[in-house]
Amino acid sequence: SLDDSASLGTLVEPALNKGNTFIKWLLDQTVGAAVNTLLFSMFMHGTQAAMQHRATSSFGSGAESSFWFLIDGIKRGNAIQYHSVNWNWVWEESKREFWSLLVASWKFWPFVSIVNFAVLKTVAARSLAGNLAGIAWGVYMSLFAAAQ
Repeated sequence: SLDDSASLGTLVEPALNKGNTFIKWLLDQTVGAAVNTLLFSMFMHGTQAAMQHRATSSFGSGAESSFWFLIDGIKRGNAIQYHSVNWNWVWEESKREFWSLLVASWKFWPFVSIVNFAVLKTVAARSLAGNLAGIAWGVYMSLFAAAQ
């Protein structure tokens, strides 16, 4: 079994298949990036629209009032109202920002992928680099969403 081979030190890691790796990288940077960008944008705009009633809440604005608004909404069952979302507007907004987000991802993720495949040799190092890059990208996307 694999565990036995690993414990005996006889586990042989297969050589990197460059053609296969390139195809996966290309699909990730095209199809994967496009789908993920669109899903992120649709989710963020949909959620913002579903919470639009928050702007007129009696709790005011700011972090503390947002917390109490959320608690109140959970208790009442109306914190997020997806039934009131204009999905045509969400779709148009998502299309409007699609290319700028996709281009931004192309300036970041290919570099991360190349470093992971060409420089880092251990699974632990690749995992750490990928997770740190994911945190950085998450911060960027959060700032982008907050600016909208």
